[in-house]
Amino acid sequence: MGFLGFGRRRRKVGLALGGGGARAFAHLGVIKALRENGVVFDCVAGVSAGAIAAAAYGLGMTFEEMQAAALNLKKRDILSSKLFFIPSDPRRVEETFHKLLGDERDDFKKCVIPMSIVSVDVVSAREYVFDSTSADVPISRAVSASCAVPGVFAPVKHEGMLLMDGGLMNNVPASVLRDHGCDAVLAVHVGNLSTPVAKGAGLTDVLPSAIKILIRATSQKGINQSDIVIIPDLEKQKFIKFDNVEPIIEAGYNAAMARMTEIKELFK
Repeated sequence: MGFLGFGRRRRKVGLALGGGGARAFAHLGVIKALRENGVVFDCVAGVSAGAIAAAAYGLGMTFEEMQAAALNLKKRDILSSKLFFIPSDPRRVEETFHKLLGDERDDFKKCVIPMSIVSVDVVSAREYVFDSTSADVPISRAVSASCAVPGVFAPVKHEGMLLMDGGLMNNVPASVLRDHGCDAVLAVHVGNLSTPVAKGAGLTDVLPSAIKILIRATSQKGINQSDIVIIPDLEKQKFIKFDNVEPIIEAGYNAAMARMTEIKELFK
């Protein structure tokens, strides 16, 4: 607060969009609700599939543009392999997202809202964040790194690092926004914190389940660092099923609208 109360600045508020595969389509519904209510965040951070929504939001894409891209997305657009442990080439994700953005927009300097994308270097076991200082890296490449789920995608090579899914260390990136000076954080969690994970004792079931358990733990860290957490009703939505987009978006929209009064209070 300034002298005698003058010079008081408005709170800096960030939006954290968590990972969750196809369930992350719910972020689009949240963004739609925020825009309808005139809520604009000072910065945004995204992880894994949430990085795609964060990039779209940071670049100022319209909801209609986001929705059309989501409805047109097919598994073959991002997966070159249908088998777990035969990793898909992450360049498939990069190429698909670059095609959506085009040459001009695929650039951190084009963001109208400061935007961060979280990944993990599996060599150093450290978090690596792409943002406006990563001007020489296309947004689509940062997204592909953040989305590189172990066992599903190969790592993305960048400056001597092997980058993979940011959810391994920070699936709800509230801490990134706090590091950028945010006084308050709204988080959207689209993962699953409660239902059973493993369905059997086989290797192809146990190892993916172990990853999910790890990501649940990192999600809880971000939830604890957030002021408000929106958790859309996605109990019946699977991680990698792309044929149910509209109900997932609607779930995100409804969840955000139900908390809108609280969300607006964050800016006061």
